[in-house]
Amino acid sequence: MTNNQNEHAGGFAWRRRDRGLSKGSWLRDLALALAVALAAKMLLRVADAHAGERIVRIGGNHRTAMVAVTIGKSQDVRTDRSFVDVTVGDPDVADVNPLTDHTLSILGKKIGTTPVSVYGDNKQLVRIFDIEVS
Repeated sequence: MTNNQNEHAGGFAWRRRDRGLSKGSWLRDLALALAVALAAKMLLRVADAHAGERIVRIGGNHRTAMVAVTIGKSQDVRTDRSFVDVTVGDPDVADVNPLTDHTLSILGKKIGTTPVSVYGDNKQLVRIFDIEVS
């Protein structure tokens, strides 16, 4: 079925190619482009939020990790093994607070580097990793 403005195929209305640009079509296209750009930016923010969470391997033969944190900002670190207690070498450099038995929240307080010791059951040292605040 076809009318003067559109061609219908499979339930969809298609515009004719010979139809010229109407007034306001550039404005509609601009609005659509801005909406797509805004949606992409929001998706990147969600991805950045998930990328901000790092997994620090604290078991086996894994090397000590360095976690970089910006001064005045916080970062969540997820461990692959559960822990019971955490100590910070220099609490003036960073605050480290357990959120769960697998997740730590790190807040950079002043520029510097400090070790963090992670303990399992029976106060057994599981791993040490470093925090660098810049």
